[in-house]
Amino acid sequence: MNNLIKRCCGILRKHRSQWISAVLMLLISVGPVAASRLFQVQPADIPVKTVEEDTIILPPVPETIPEQPSSEAVEEVWQPDITQLNLAHFFSEGANTEDPSQSLAGEVFQELMTQDQEWSSSIYGCSDISPENMAAQLGLPRETVIGKYNPNNEHHNPEDPSTWTINSFKDIRMTVTDGDGRSISPYSNVLEIMSMANVYTYYYGADNVSLFLSYARQLWEASHSYQLNISDIYYCSGCISEDDQKRELEQLRTEAMEEEGIDASEASSSSEENTAFETGTPSSAVIEVGKFRAAQKSAATASNSFSFMEEASPSNASVYEISSLQKETDQENSELTVCPGHVDLIIHMKIHGLSEQNSLFSIDSFQETNALADPLGEDSSGWKGWTDTNKAAAIALSQQDWFEKYGLTFSGISTGVPLTSSEIQAYMAELPLTLSQTRRDLIEFALQSVGKVPYYWGGKASGPDYEPNGFGTIISPDYKGRILKGLDCSGWINWVYWSVTGNRLPYESTAGLAACGTPISRSELQPGDIVLHTGTDAHVIMFLRWTADGKIQCIHESSGPVNNVCVSVRDANWPYYRRLIE
Repeated sequence: MNNLIKRCCGILRKHRSQWISAVLMLLISVGPVAASRLFQVQPADIPVKTVEEDTIILPPVPETIPEQPSSEAVEEVWQPDITQLNLAHFFSEGANTEDPSQSLAGEVFQELMTQDQEWSSSIYGCSDISPENMAAQLGLPRETVIGKYNPNNEHHNPEDPSTWTINSFKDIRMTVTDGDGRSISPYSNVLEIMSMANVYTYYYGADNVSLFLSYARQLWEASHSYQLNISDIYYCSGCISEDDQKRELEQLRTEAMEEEGIDASEASSSSEENTAFETGTPSSAVIEVGKFRAAQKSAATASNSFSFMEEASPSNASVYEISSLQKETDQENSELTVCPGHVDLIIHMKIHGLSEQNSLFSIDSFQETNALADPLGEDSSGWKGWTDTNKAAAIALSQQDWFEKYGLTFSGISTGVPLTSSEIQAYMAELPLTLSQTRRDLIEFALQSVGKVPYYWGGKASGPDYEPNGFGTIISPDYKGRILKGLDCSGWINWVYWSVTGNRLPYESTAGLAACGTPISRSELQPGDIVLHTGTDAHVIMFLRWTADGKIQCIHESSGPVNNVCVSVRDANWPYYRRLIE
């Protein structure tokens, strides 16, 4: 080992100059770099990585940059939802997809609502039928509607009591109940039916409009029913003599003032108005008196007018308090009769909803006849019947704002169609040649309004003609969900007379119209006169002409399927016939 060390030292001494040169070259090349790193400022909290010799340093590879979303919103893919009206997302071929009312849901809604309105109209139309004909239809004996001799009835023979039939219903007594028999206001359950159909078809195909409609039709039929009857005969304190008729007009006038919020003392200060009503003077002054008062009726008022009956039958129907005159049975004193007797039409309607015990859920029998369901009960659709979950989904859907979400509203199905000029002229050509020009103007204006003024319960005119009224604009819904601004039947009569004569009628309600003008008989009706009845189902029409079979062709604002002004034919055997102008 010592020899090896001595030999290495000898070599170093021998080549001293070469080693010194190599060391100097190394210092020259490495020194500046080492010095720069020695004096470089390093962040205190970032450690410096030591790179081993021969390590190849590559630049960092950038991560994949995600695509930026476009400025346009990404359209969501719609999926059927048990709590949403699924058919509102489907349209028939060629339908306007921008109009939600033209969706498949809109088509079903339109059909069911039309069926609903036709059903209601057919019931209300029963008030047109005379008591004698109604008794025959119900299988009741004719004696049910035979009262006392009426000297003002041209068909009554004082020598033949069998002719003393009561000519018209005095009032309409209507009750509406739910499935449990509780008194409710009349309403349409179409939204509830469609909500149930939506839940049911969710399991069998959300776009199956045929199944949806079949289900809804069957449930609608099962949920609607009504009964008709005639009350026992009752007698008032007097309605035949001239004094009696004056007293009745005064009572109607008082009722009208109460409905329209008119101060009775203020109204009685007008001697001209009192004279017009008390004497029945046929003068244009009759329609020049009074101020316009918009009678804002409420659904609650209508509801309170119903009197519930457990069973509609003559034996237990409510009977008015009978005066001592009713107890007179001696026909020899019939000429002294001050009241020939009255009867009321009794209507009882039942409409099932979702909230009662005997609800739509409990009367649904469609699933028992559905051919899509496996007869052995092995239904692969997932439908388990009306479970709590399915019931909750149907109730939640029925409580949504269908107009805002699906564009469906009661007023959207108005079928009013205006008359053409030739159609109007055809009606005008049928008017009597002796008819006054004012009456001709009334009829022509009324005909021109057909199909142009939506029905709106409690609607009254803001002014004459069309401009100040804004008919057809959207407003808050009435009690049946109509949202198009319009008029009710009495409001339309007032508006027509106001527009043609330039003067408002004294009152705006049906009861008020019964107190206006001159009482006339049915046979004295002329075009422009009005026919009306008061009570729960109050209505007023404008006489146009007689039909060949003795019925009345009239113009009126209808709450029936058209929801608009229309020309129709009615029996209209009503108690009040009024002439407002000569």
